[in-house]
Amino acid sequence: MPLVGRSAAEKLGLPFVPPFLAHNGGSFRQGANFAVAGATALNASFFRDIPGVGSFVLNTSSSVQLGWFDSLKPSLCSPAQECVGFFHNSLFFMGEFGVNDYSFSFFGKTLPEVRSMVPDVVKAIKLATKRLIKQTRAKDALFNVRINHPDVRVVYADFFTPVIRIVESPATFGFTSDILRCCCGGGGKYNFNTSAGCGMAGSTVCDYPATYLFWDGHMTEAAYRIIANAWLNSINTS
Repeated sequence: MPLVGRSAAEKLGLPFVPPFLAHNGGSFRQGANFAVAGATALNASFFRDIPGVGSFVLNTSSSVQLGWFDSLKPSLCSPAQECVGFFHNSLFFMGEFGVNDYSFSFFGKTLPEVRSMVPDVVKAIKLATKRLIKQTRAKDALFNVRINHPDVRVVYADFFTPVIRIVESPATFGFTSDILRCCCGGGGKYNFNTSAGCGMAGSTVCDYPATYLFWDGHMTEAAYRIIANAWLNSINTS
């Protein structure tokens, strides 16, 4: 799962789960992490003709990751009746799909064109969530389904508000005042350079990552921990 998911798991006292793609023969009965860097909500074919993006080496979209989960299920439980109980007591974390869809598209599209993608991206995320809920025998889809299916608890995690609070008042959370500057990058006002990304020649790393909101364009572990705590607090008070 993304770092924010790991932070939430840590707060709840749950074990960190191994990455599915690095499977070494161990058991996934305590959990599996299907996250892949650069994953999108839409299938890779959507981005093939965008200048600067082109074909992906791997298609790791939301539907592909759910396919991996589907292939894993037989090793977790059987028969079907056992799976009902197994998944009923499981926690599923749907990461922040959609971010990469928009960022990749900015390479070759105008802002109005990217905005026109929003319904397709939202639809892909909704279908993925529906599919996950259906696969785990918890019934059907998302928010409006709460009324029809009170046995399914779906929690919306607000990513935007905690980040804006950090940006508006970085010192309150222990962050540097130069809040938009990356910890690891290739120089410039924001220490971000696409030709000298983090880990590449010409990039540098800050001394105290925990005081930065952004690591390399992605957020730092310290930022994700704050976001995870905000999510858990909102769940506890809802």
